[in-house]
Amino acid sequence: MNKSEIQTRVFKNGQPLDLTKFQWDEKAKTFSSDEDNLVLDFGSIDYSTINAGGGSTINAGGKSTIKAGDDSTINAGWHSTIKAGDDSTINAGWHSTIKAGDDSTINAGDDSTINAGGGSTINAGGGSTINAGGGSTINAGDDSVITAKGKEIVIVNRNIFEVILPKLGDIIQICPYGISGHLVNGLKDGIPHIIADGILSKVVSKKGNIYKVINHGETKKTYLIKSGDKYSHGKTLKEAKDSLIYKLADRDTSKYEDLTLKSILTKDQAIVCYITITGACALGTKYFVERQEKLKTKYSIKEIIEATKGQYGNDSFAKFFNYKS
Repeated sequence: MNKSEIQTRVFKNGQPLDLTKFQWDEKAKTFSSDEDNLVLDFGSIDYSTINAGGGSTINAGGKSTIKAGDDSTINAGWHSTIKAGDDSTINAGWHSTIKAGDDSTINAGDDSTINAGGGSTINAGGGSTINAGGGSTINAGDDSVITAKGKEIVIVNRNIFEVILPKLGDIIQICPYGISGHLVNGLKDGIPHIIADGILSKVVSKKGNIYKVINHGETKKTYLIKSGDKYSHGKTLKEAKDSLIYKLADRDTSKYEDLTLKSILTKDQAIVCYITITGACALGTKYFVERQEKLKTKYSIKEIIEATKGQYGNDSFAKFFNYKS
């Protein structure tokens, strides 16, 4: 797409922006302008980079990187990175990284990372990481982690519509889907807990990066190993270590690229497929499977997606097969 074609997507005061007032790198899909109050329609262009002045309205495709000044309104697709000034309104797809100034309104999909100034209103999907300034109001999905960077923050746990009033510096973790409550600085009801791969576990002991835990709903002790941002569960320490090696290894998902929502897999094939695409650990997946009331011998891809709704990796699995609910 050349510069003249891009001009038809960039407006100021209702008119296409003059070609001399912006730069466009066709190869890198990068738009830059110092002009304020622009309207940019890049919604059909993935992997774009947009730098615009304040007061801009921006629609961007997936995996876009956006920097906008104050009072901007930004709608971005999945895997986007957004930096916006004060009073911005941001709607971002899943896996987005967002940095916004004071008084921003942010609607973000699952697994987003949000850093917001004071007075922000944040609606975030499951698995989000949120650092919020004082006076912020946050609606958070399951497995979200919120750090209170200021006073008078209000968090609404969408799992059970629970209102949480954290103290300055508190780290709040919303429990996984289907489990009520939350963790405050690693404690649930005053007892050390950890959430890993969508599993809530009581911490019995910890030595280095190895935890001895009791998973929610169980009575037996198992093991959990942490390596960087990766976790691995196991009934024994060896099983956890073996699972971690598999989890850290490169995965070849190309063998699943030709599958459709109607493709049929055996139960075992479905488990391997899910682990490979999502990075979920083997025991965590087994933990979920064993709790299903009825198991079939075969499943379609669509059935797998619907059956794992709310579980770790469901969003990335659905995205892999272009599933739309």
